[in-house]
Amino acid sequence: MSKEELNECLRCFYTSARKKDGTYYKNTSLRSIRAAIDRFLRSPPHNKPFSIISDAVFTGVNKVLDAFVKDLRRTGKVAGIVNKRSNSEDL
Repeated sequence: MSKEELNECLRCFYTSARKKDGTYYKNTSLRSIRAAIDRFLRSPPHNKPFSIISDAVFTGVNKVLDAFVKDLRRTGKVAGIVNKRSNSEDL
């Protein structure tokens, strides 16, 4: 598969990926999935000489992913980052 074909496939995949119950993945989960795909493509036996995260051909699809997640947060379909209170009293 060429970079351009992979780019189009990833564009469709990122915007249609859902959990088993039909809800959307959080931002961190989608980025983890992207990193896992990148590791898979760059490791043997595939040994692709490019990265779907940093290669210029994939800039557009990565912007689509960022915009998609931003829209999900804005519409309330996924929660934003939740920082938990530290347990410094236990130290």
